[in-house]
Amino acid sequence: MTLISLLLTWAVMQLRGSGALLQRDTWFLRWQAHLHGCARLSNIDGGVLFVALVVPLLLLALLNVVLVLKVSPLLMIFINIPVLLYSFGRTDTEQNFGDYIAAWRRDDSAACVNILLQIDSELLLEALPVDTNSWAQLHRHALRTFAYSGFERVFAVLFWFLLLGAAGALLYRLSSLYVQSLDASADERHLAAKWLWLLEWPAVRVLGLSLAMVGNFVGCFSLWREHLFCLRQSSAQMLLCSVQGALGLEAAMTETEDTSVECVQVGCSGHQVEALQALLSRALLLWVSAVALFTLFV
Repeated sequence: MTLISLLLTWAVMQLRGSGALLQRDTWFLRWQAHLHGCARLSNIDGGVLFVALVVPLLLLALLNVVLVLKVSPLLMIFINIPVLLYSFGRTDTEQNFGDYIAAWRRDDSAACVNILLQIDSELLLEALPVDTNSWAQLHRHALRTFAYSGFERVFAVLFWFLLLGAAGALLYRLSSLYVQSLDASADERHLAAKWLWLLEWPAVRVLGLSLAMVGNFVGCFSLWREHLFCLRQSSAQMLLCSVQGALGLEAAMTETEDTSVECVQVGCSGHQVEALQALLSRALLLWVSAVALFTLFV
């Protein structure tokens, strides 16, 4: 059932381009606003977050139970596909990637910066200081941004779908939407962002191992193993180091003054940024192949 759902969802995305028709978030934003209006919930740390996520998941679980017990388990496919399409990210990674490469080829660094800053703003990534005269620095920024964009849009959703079914995919997307809907000054922003980071933590590690298997294994795996259990670095920073290692770039982890961990590297070209798209595609193919083999032999 899982493999069929994945393949049919992929086919729909190829035909329609994306799941944009199903990606309407007004209902969740209204639901979230309603909960914030409840004084009792607002006074409890994480109360609004918990209820905002649990109620939709319970309704989805109830629908699945009704279909399985009253109708046919095969109809779960018609739940999995729309939920997966809805759960995929809102950022058009492929379009943004193409725009960036086109701007790089015409030597328009200002356009590249604008593209990256727009994506960073949408995904709430930490803004990095970028010198428009330094293509190496700009390409490093691009590796981080596009790696996380692809992860957030597809890989994190698939990870939780494979683990918990449609409810897992929906859980990740609603958690991401919840964080993105909050003002930077909101008191609960830190708690919600921490929850999202916890959801991403195992998925980032699995993707990092996948990148090692489809890229430069030695360079990627050494960094992945060294920082496998790191609890201080962001998802985007962990992905950046995995990507750099998989692309054969010299990379290393350094500890900053605020005890956070960041990944630095020496040298990066536009051709290596181009290679990122193929690297992520191979990783996705690896995931689907692994699911297929598991379905056939287990």
